[in-house]
This record gives sequence, C-alpha cells and structure tokens, in this order.
Amino acid sequence: MDLLVKRRRLVIAILLCLAARPGLAVVLGYEVVTGSSLVDSSTYKNVSLNCPPGKFVLGGGARVIGSAPGLALDTSGPFTVPPPTDWIADAVETIPTNDNWSLEVNLICGVVPDYEVIMLEGAADSTDEKSQIVSCPAGKQVLGGGTRLWGTNSANVVLTASGPVGPAAAPTGWRSGAHEVVSLGNAWGLRTDVFCGNVLGYEVSTAIGLEDSTEPKSTLLVPPILPGQVLIGGGAQLFGLIAGTGLLASDADGPVNNPLAWLGSARELVATPDAWGLRVDAFVASEGPAPEPPQDPPGATVPIEYSNEFDEQALAGGGEGPLDPGQVLTTEPGGGAGLPRDGLDFAPGLESGNEPDAQIDALASGNDALLDELFSDSADLLVSVVGDAGGHEVAAFAEDLGASFAIRYRHADLNPADAGGVAGIEDVDGLELWGPETSSGDDARYYSLLNDSVLGTSVYLEQLGVQIPWVPQSFIVVAVQNLGYTGAPEDVDVDALLVRNGGVGGFVENPDDLIVFSIRGVPGSGFDGSELVVLSGDGSSSFLTHAGHAWDTGFALSPRLDALLGAAESASEDVDAIELPEPGLALGLSNGVLGLLALRRRAVRRRARAVRPSSATMSQWPRRSS
Repeated sequence: MDLLVKRRRLVIAILLCLAARPGLAVVLGYEVVTGSSLVDSSTYKNVSLNCPPGKFVLGGGARVIGSAPGLALDTSGPFTVPPPTDWIADAVETIPTNDNWSLEVNLICGVVPDYEVIMLEGAADSTDEKSQIVSCPAGKQVLGGGTRLWGTNSANVVLTASGPVGPAAAPTGWRSGAHEVVSLGNAWGLRTDVFCGNVLGYEVSTAIGLEDSTEPKSTLLVPPILPGQVLIGGGAQLFGLIAGTGLLASDADGPVNNPLAWLGSARELVATPDAWGLRVDAFVASEGPAPEPPQDPPGATVPIEYSNEFDEQALAGGGEGPLDPGQVLTTEPGGGAGLPRDGLDFAPGLESGNEPDAQIDALASGNDALLDELFSDSADLLVSVVGDAGGHEVAAFAEDLGASFAIRYRHADLNPADAGGVAGIEDVDGLELWGPETSSGDDARYYSLLNDSVLGTSVYLEQLGVQIPWVPQSFIVVAVQNLGYTGAPEDVDVDALLVRNGGVGGFVENPDDLIVFSIRGVPGSGFDGSELVVLSGDGSSSFLTHAGHAWDTGFALSPRLDALLGAAESASEDVDAIELPEPGLALGLSNGVLGLLALRRRAVRRRARAVRPSSATMSQWPRRSS
C-alpha cells in the first residue's frame, strides 16, 4: 500500500477516535456546502459535493428545479464508504422532454463526538420495488441519512423514500425506497446510510400530509430552531399506493448560509387515481463552540505547555517517556513544581509510535496575549529553533526590542531532570506560556500536525476532544507564495504558531482572525524556515516586523544565536516554535496593564462572519451566528 494512503488512513482513524467520546455534546465546525447542475434539457443530471477536510456528513439533500412531467430524483446520499465526507445526487427524465431543468444539492458538514455511520448496500437484482431500513446502535440519535441507487438502470428508477423510521420524536433508523416507473427487468440495488451520534439540543419535527390522489405534493417543514441550534438534516418519504410516483425534493431550505427548513415534494410520473401521501422530517441540534473552561484569576501561577519531538508521555523521574503521538507535556516555569506531567492529548486513541502525520509541531492558545504589544514593539518575542541549538539545549531564545537575543529557557527549566543528566527533552517544537489558563494549565488548543498536506489542514482547534480543522493548508500556501515562496505546495508545513481567534467559525470565514506562523524550511524555495508571517482571515499576509526589522529570509537568525552561544556548534535558522513572554518578563508593562491583558485575553469576541464562496457553483458557508 502506498505510504501516503497509509498515513491518510491512520490520520482518519485518529479523527474518528477523537470523535468517539461518549456523552452528549454540541455540533462543532457546522458548515454547509451547496452546488447545482447546468440548466439545460439533458436527460440526466448529477451533482457531487465534498465536506471540507476533517469534517463529516451530518445530512444532505437535493431538489429538481423544473416543471416538466417525468422529472424525479434517483439518488441523494453519500458516495464514499463510511465515514462519508461527500454527497452525490442524481435526477432523471423518466419522460423525455426538451424543457430546461436543473438539480440543486445541499451538503451539511460538521464534527459530532460519538459519530458513527451504519451503511447497508443491498443486492442488485430485477425486483422492481426495493426498500431497506438501517438502524443506529442503541442509545444513539439519528442525525440524518441518505440513499443511493446503483446498477445497470438509472433512467427508469426513482426514489420514493429517504427518511427516518421509528418514533417521530426519537427515530431509530433510516428508510430508503425506490422503484421502477415501468418494469424493465434490469438489475439495480439500494445503498442506505444512517448517521448516528449524541448531540445536545436534538429535536425532530415531522409533517405528515394527507393521503389522497392530489398531485403534485409539497411540504416545507419549518422546525422550531432556538438560538444556538442549527438544522443538521432531514428526510422525505412517500406512503400509501405509491406506484408511479417519485420524489422531486428532499432538501434543506432557507438562506444559503443558514438553512431553516426542510423541503419535501413529489409527483406522479404515471397518472394514477390512487391515494398516496408525503412525510417530511427535519432534525436540529445545538452547535458549538464549547463553553470556555474555568479560568484562573489574574496573577495565578500558570504552567508551561510544550511538545517534544517525538511526542511522548511524561515519565516518572523525568526521562524520555513512551512515544505517544499528539501528547502535550505541562510543567511549572523553571520546573518549580517538579517534573513534567501529561497535558492535553490530541490523539487519545494512538498511544505509541512516532507516526509523523500525527506529531504535534506547533501550539497556541485561542487569543495569545500581547499580540498587539508584539506588533507595536512593546513586548519581547520568544523563538525556538530546530534542534534547540544542539548541546546547548535551548528551549527558547528571547529577542528584545533592541534586536538582541538572550537565552530564556533551557531544557532543564522545563524538565529539571535534564539538569541531572537525564535526557528528557529532544527538541521543543511547540510552546505555550500563559492564560487564559484552566486550573490544569491546559489551554493550548490550537495546534498543527506534521505534514499539513496529508489532510489539507495547517491549524486545528481542539474542542471537547474533537479535532476541528481551522486553517486550510491551501490558505497557508497562498500566503507564503505571495511573499516569495517558490517550492512545492505540498511541502508547506506550519512549524510555529500564535493565534488570535476574532470570533466563531473557521479562519477563512472571519477577517478578524489572525495568526503568526513559520513554515518548515524548504531548500531552494526562497524560505529557509526563519520567516515569520502574519496572516489574517481576509487573506492578507506580510512578514512580521519586530525590534525594527522584518522576520523575512534576509534576517540572518543563525549568526545572531551563534554569537550568543559563543560556540562553534551552529544554531538552526529554522524556527519551530514562537511565543510571547509571560507577564513577569513583558517589557515595559505595569502590573495593572498585565491584569487588563489577562482579562482581555479571557474575553471571547463574537463578530459577524463573512461568506467566502469557494467557486462559482459551490460555496462553503460559515455557521449561523448566535
């Protein structure tokens, strides 16, 4: 098997493990993707959509736009094997027409702890009517589902059902149904997917229409959606004597960035006096972000969080612990409270090995204090370089406002055992110093994994044990290319990080978001790894200016560090961690100002998010503002 495929599968397994925390939680990273076919008279229409990297299908829908007789859906569901990240919808002319018509599709994506997908793919045979039911595991809620046809005949088979079964307020599974409009004896089959989980604010609304011979039938179900809730899916299904009928729509409806209803519609494809009806269901749930953890009061002693290369667990006695990808370590400043302990674990299901694509290589909190002071040259900047200056074991250097460097932390400051000759730290490649802190000190919930291009994400946000993609790798690629990077896009890998989350939603949705980052040096690319880039959510990027100079390729970092160390062993140019000083070392700031900074950092800003379309035919929308 190709190594890249192996790595993708492993990281996907990590994502699923992260989502496999039992208990109720909110929907995180809620996002809607939409697409449409051409408007023309072709007899068959197809639209396929994909969730952003790291997110999975919560629900999806499709609708036929056109008034010609004989139009109907024949597929609306996931295409890939579970866990699905895509949606495919097909529609057909069961009666040829020269009229123009089109197909519209909505895909609802996000992350749900305890997410699970059950799929059933029935046999392909010539039975002209098929129906199947797939149930969620006991104790899990039905979040949504989908139906896909497969086989040798598509133009004569249409959907009759894709919706929940069981008690209306607490469905237990998903029902799929389809039939041939005219029996032709071709072999075809059904695939049914049901999406299961446990979410807060879960409510199901149902509308059951009259069973009679009127046609067409249409129901727009508007469920009660309270502040903090979002529409996560829905379904539609026919009942009664349904021979000759077919679904036209089962789809989210309302503002494109904030669907508020579920539309179901159907018609007779062959005239019949029989009585039949239409049922429509809609699902809502609470969305994130998760509540802020309890905060320590300003001035409280706060630990330091760091990641080692390779990630490892803390070890009694302070030596090198067992390899554990995604494990962050925590210690008191200067080692005052003893040896490091295990902090946050971003890959709790992967407890051994040094798999590169699961290694933490950058850490930050959600609102790094002193960022404004950094930009106005009134605070020092801490940097760590690849290799930690070899035998000098420097975990972090500090650049003051005069562009002079000093040693701020050595390995022994983070792990006192290193002072006694016990090897405990190989290379600090992620560093987070202060507030807003929890009582455990574990607040560095923004991070990067090694090899960003594997999953297409450069910065993740951890919430409730779930890994949420926050900054796409493609956004980082464009930022560094605009500043002169000429290497391969797949080699762009974030290696150091500061974060300001200006509001809810993804980074590309909010111009108030801001990060400062470095990338791993790439020979011949114009970037040697010493560059520090400031990037905002609106896409603008520039080199960081600090202490009167730009942190660009022209700034020779290594000679300055070598001069400080006074030894022949050369320090690397490649910056692999950046941070701002803890309160006691911030230049020119009084205790009162520092207290205000601590409070400011604890504030959670909520601002409106911009809609950023990804193409002319497909948009990715941010979550609804609460």
